[in-house]
Amino acid sequence: MNRALYVAIIALALVSITIAQESSDSTASHKRRETVAWAPVDFPLFIPKRDWTKPRMMVSSLRAGGLSVNLEHTNMKETSRRYGAKLGQSGDASEFIQWLCFVGGREEQRWALWLTSGEIDGDVVSDFSIKRIGPDAKVDSRCKSLLTNLEEPTTSPSQLRLGMSASDLTLALGEPTAKRGDFLYYAHHHDLKLHNEPDPFTLMNTITLEVKDGVVIAIKVWKSTQS
Repeated sequence: MNRALYVAIIALALVSITIAQESSDSTASHKRRETVAWAPVDFPLFIPKRDWTKPRMMVSSLRAGGLSVNLEHTNMKETSRRYGAKLGQSGDASEFIQWLCFVGGREEQRWALWLTSGEIDGDVVSDFSIKRIGPDAKVDSRCKSLLTNLEEPTTSPSQLRLGMSASDLTLALGEPTAKRGDFLYYAHHHDLKLHNEPDPFTLMNTITLEVKDGVVIAIKVWKSTQS
């Protein structure tokens, strides 16, 4: 074989091997494991033109992996001590938040849960966020593991859960107050009397859900009573 042709063939083979390796590395990078952070997962902020469209309070509690959460009642520090979960804190004054992170479920039904309270809430839980995570997701070690039963976390009084269909969601909550991409937003408020106060308080309850391929994959619920 002509020496020049032989050298060209070898060079072409080396280039092909390099391209194949780079392609393999690129594919591997796209298949990196999902990571679950300790800090609360982000949801979009909604400021809809129709502020409060739902006629009644929708969700005030959650049961997940042996943990029961009642918004505006469950104490963050007591829950931290009871479950051995590390309490996170961030920000100052009106931007202050504290949170707890949990993980539960197994295989295709794994989920991560964050309980949160802000400066106005004292030490009681004002909102929770829960999302579906992959079976091989890498979870921050500060997220405390809960019971690995197969029962999906469920809210009440409206029965919401990860994995429910978009049609079942509509049956449970009706039409959303607002939409943005894969996210649906529902909002309610009403006035109520508390502690014989002369002026009424306002109870506010909002829900943000992420729906992909017709299935709920993340839920955030907030409830607050303010004067």
